[in-house]
Amino acid sequence: MYSVNLRANLRDTPCDFAIPPSFSMRANICLTLVSTMVTLKVFDNYFSANIVLSRLQQEGIVCYLRDEHTVTIDPLLNNAVGGIKLTVKLEQYEAALDLLQEYEKVYIQQAECPSCGQQEMEKLLQPIPADWRVKLVRFFIPDFENDIEIVYHCRNCSFETKTFPEKYAWYNMPGE
Repeated sequence: MYSVNLRANLRDTPCDFAIPPSFSMRANICLTLVSTMVTLKVFDNYFSANIVLSRLQQEGIVCYLRDEHTVTIDPLLNNAVGGIKLTVKLEQYEAALDLLQEYEKVYIQQAECPSCGQQEMEKLLQPIPADWRVKLVRFFIPDFENDIEIVYHCRNCSFETKTFPEKYAWYNMPGE
């Protein structure tokens, strides 16, 4: 057994813990890996999370899903843990974000409009109209964020819907 001198609490009192050498090696690797990973996207179900994960891994992006097992085993904990988080290496964040936006763009373009049946859908971000209380807060705090809703708009017939067309709803891309 090996002994490691660790500091306990904030009192700087040394404590000795007996740990095997392989554990400390793995702990260092895990801490280094976790510190260089950032969250790219949050999902509310594991189907869409795994689809995006596998597509990014096929492109050579180092990524993994955090809290996937927790949400899969008990979906009621989804809000408590903040969803399934797709994390990528910090160095590959921009490339992964570009790929993710390209996947979403192609995905939305393949959807058919429920009104006219054409594949002319696009995703728009529209501000939600604020009531007087929000306007008052924004007057005193100018950096107060606006609420934004996702709206899907057909370029052909101008049909708008807040939910993605049902034929393709299994993928759940709007979860940002």
